[in-house]
Formats: sequence, C-alpha cells, structure tokens
Amino acid sequence: MGTLCRGKDCKVKRKRYSRKFQRMAVERMRTSEDVGELAQELGVTRRCLYKWRTKLETVEPGEEASRASTHASSYRKEIQQLKRLLAEKAMEVHGGGFFQRCLAKSRGSTPEERRNWRDDIYDQIRKLMSLQGSLSIERMCELTRLSRASFYRSFREQHPVEEEMEVRSAIQRIAVEHRRRYGYRRIAAELRRRGMPVNHKRVMRLMAEDNLLAVRVRAFVVTTNSHHEFEVHLNLAGRMKLTGTNQLWVADISVPQ
Repeated sequence: MGTLCRGKDCKVKRKRYSRKFQRMAVERMRTSEDVGELAQELGVTRRCLYKWRTKLETVEPGEEASRASTHASSYRKEIQQLKRLLAEKAMEVHGGGFFQRCLAKSRGSTPEERRNWRDDIYDQIRKLMSLQGSLSIERMCELTRLSRASFYRSFREQHPVEEEMEVRSAIQRIAVEHRRRYGYRRIAAELRRRGMPVNHKRVMRLMAEDNLLAVRVRAFVVTTNSHHEFEVHLNLAGRMKLTGTNQLWVADISVPQ
C-alpha cells in the first residue's frame, strides 16, 4: 500500500492480488508455523491472510458446485436432444421408411380410396406406437398431415380396448402433471386440446374408476368468537363426578347473527 501525494487531495493506491497468489498464500499458511513471518515475507498483513483463507474455503466450493451443476444441466439438455434425434432416426429405420412410404401412396380420387388411404396410415401409426420413443402420436400425425382427432376416432372404432387404455393413460398423465388439481371438465378440455375428443362424462367415469377425482379442499371457517366482552362462566360439568344416569343434562344453543 502506498500514497500518491500528500495533503487534502491525497489518494490511496491499493495493491490488488490475483486469485492465484491468494491460493498460494493460503496453502503456505496451512503449513507455516508463524503466520506473522509469512505475512511479512509475502508483503501482506495477517488480516489479509485470514480473510483470504475464509473466502477461499467458504465461497469457492459453492462456486465450483454451481458451475458444475450448470455444466451438468447443459450436458443433460444436449443428451436429450441427441436421444430425440436418435429416436427419430430409429423410427425411420425400424419403420422401413414409414413416412416416406405413407406419403408416397396415392390418396386416390374417390372418397372410398381416400378413406382406405387414411386407414392404411392409421394402421402404420398403431403398429409403431410401442416403438415411438420420443416421437409422439402428435408428431407422427403431423408428418403424415392427418388429424389426431380423426386418428383417435378410427382407433376407438376399430380397437376399443386399446383406445380405452390410451385414454386412461392420457388422463393419468394430465392428473399427475397438475398434481390432481384438475377436475374432469378441465381434463376433458385438455384432452381436446391434445387431439383426443372425449366426452366429459366418460372422463368423469374413468377418473372415478381410477380414483383420480380432484378433492376440493375447503378453507377452515372459524365460527367461535372467543374475544368478546361478556362474562365467561365456569364449566361446572367438567368438575362433576357422575355415578348414575340422569345426574347431568347438557344442552347447546346457536345464537343467530
């Protein structure tokens, strides 16, 4: 520490030490027998040495942990993106060029031919539902340029048992995502937004069977006013010792407001 001038406008120039120098000083401080001699050798005060030791021992581990957690989260995001890309490539390989084959088929000119074309694509989607990975039914319908609602209608007509399981699974996922705060009306609306036109009465029935109906928690209402100016009488019934019947009769009254 040194001064640039003397007098009223004197400014103090403080010497700054790098983090590397501070670490070296703290390491030597741990093995040194006399901290005063070490401080004199390094040209610093003992207070600086103790301050550096406290800062490096308490702050640095947290900083390193936060940096490690930040790096880990970024790595997890990159891994998820790579998994998604691999799943899409695997879909193309396992499906034998599913989307290319579906789009290459002729839609036909008559309503019957177009209906058969849609049914063929729906059959392909149903076959690949168990292999879809991160590629959802929504994405497959989007790539084939078909409606999810029409797919689920066809699914319900041709495979009612599998469609029932799919609807139950979707209801359970929505209920868990919203911590069972959604009732059957909101879940039915969410299913419609996801392309699954399900009647709200059916949703209520399935939720009742799976014990997923939302429980409404009512707020506790205080009905007793203990802070009043009237006289509080003793509880004489609490002091009595009963030895037979008809020795004590108790009644209550509700005061209208």
